[in-house]
Amino acid sequence: MYRFFFILYIVSLGVSILAIVMLPVFVGLLYKNNVSRSNLLINSICFIIGSFLFPTCFIVSLIIIFPANINDLLFKVSLVFVFLTLGSLILSLSQNEIFRRQTFLIRIIFVFFYGLLIGTLIIPSSVNLNVTSSESTPFVVFNLMVINYSFSMMAQIVILVFCSFLIISFIYFSLIIHIHSRDKSLSKKMIIIVISLSISLLIFLIHVFTGHVIFREFFFIIVQLLLLFLLIQYLKNPKVPIVNLTNKLYSINIYHKSGVQLYSYKFQYEQPKTESSIWGNILIGLNHIIGEFIDTNNQINVMQTKNSDIIVEYNNEYGFAVLLTTNKKSPELSRNMKEFTKEFESTFKNELVEIQDLNNLIDISEFKGVEDLIKNHFSTYFSN
Repeated sequence: MYRFFFILYIVSLGVSILAIVMLPVFVGLLYKNNVSRSNLLINSICFIIGSFLFPTCFIVSLIIIFPANINDLLFKVSLVFVFLTLGSLILSLSQNEIFRRQTFLIRIIFVFFYGLLIGTLIIPSSVNLNVTSSESTPFVVFNLMVINYSFSMMAQIVILVFCSFLIISFIYFSLIIHIHSRDKSLSKKMIIIVISLSISLLIFLIHVFTGHVIFREFFFIIVQLLLLFLLIQYLKNPKVPIVNLTNKLYSINIYHKSGVQLYSYKFQYEQPKTESSIWGNILIGLNHIIGEFIDTNNQINVMQTKNSDIIVEYNNEYGFAVLLTTNKKSPELSRNMKEFTKEFESTFKNELVEIQDLNNLIDISEFKGVEDLIKNHFSTYFSN
């Protein structure tokens, strides 16, 4: 059994080395998909930690015996990295707009517990190497039973509290997101992943309190497989952030500065009747005054009611505005709006130039191709 785990560790180590070599490819894919710079940096750091630093430190601390202080350091660093990776998933889930009042509190709690964990692990006696071999260091261990780590009572309590926080947060955020999700099939996958991560944390806690090596190996394998799965899913479609699963789009309207509606598109989601009537009246009014906002500095960028928002993106050069009606504004939606408006301008530049003269008749049939642009830029918001 432990020979099998040893082989898995060697394979995982090889995959980790391959992953760091493939980092430029990972960054290139994200850049190609127009991922924002902040998300690009965060995802690259998580990629390095989750796919290289954590598994490398963890595996080396278990298969190679150095002087005890080096093994202890490597094992502690691997714990710092894996909990940082899992914590980043919690923070990612908490960024959903429906948790915006709780996001700051969650960050404070995470930083407190994470700092407490690091502070505890810094104590020399918090984690101790136990080796059942008399060979001189360094040497490679083929029987993983030879190396084990024991935790002090303080370390056990801190890890128990931190893991409990992670488990409760995982379950709470995933269930709330699933309830409000527009894509139930995707949110169900998220719940399965969350349950699996929670089980892996429970398995690790059993190892911490009992010292049985087998639980340590299962913890590592489950976490690595889940992180690999998440990485593959993310690379398949970087534009589908879990945090935006609760965003629902109702309509897109494009207005010329003269007040003429150039294009209107309705998504498959229907607004509540009360909201629909309110926004219907607002849009009717906006098409008469939109020109007043296009050439001014004090532009209205967002209009809100209790359950809906209208995001407005202006183009002063060609005199038009794009209005997106959604259940809740989000940074990703704002970025999508900017990208859509920019491509609409470049695609229909000639048509927009022709209607700069307000005395010219506007043929809205020339803008029929807008639907393809909408499906391209907002594809992740269509339900499956």
